[in-house]
Amino acid sequence: MRQITGVLRLAIAALTLSISTNSLAADPVRIGLGISQTGEFAATTAGPRAAYELWKDQVNAKGGLDVAGTKRPVEFVVYDDQSDAGKVAAIYEKLITDDKVDLLLSPWGSHSHFAIVGVARQPRH
Repeated sequence: MRQITGVLRLAIAALTLSISTNSLAADPVRIGLGISQTGEFAATTAGPRAAYELWKDQVNAKGGLDVAGTKRPVEFVVYDDQSDAGKVAAIYEKLITDDKVDLLLSPWGSHSHFAIVGVARQPRH
């Protein structure tokens, strides 16, 4: 649980630096992630998935995430990587280019971390 809390703190810090301050108050902060909901690793991700949802519910119950003085609701965009590292890069590319999420949470497990290196290194404008 400490690891998840640390990841969320780091994500929030990055988020406050990266989100435009001229966003509308009603616009949600969209956080994307690919995580194993089925397949071999699904059982090991049940705890982190529940922790992410609990955090989101608690933040939204307090009016949302404070971004540059504006409270914005949190929304997750989640895809099941089916415990297949071969699908992870495409999921993260979709989160960035199609879903245009504000923040990415890293995938669960080192097999998936290595899979997104190429996506993470691509220059974005």
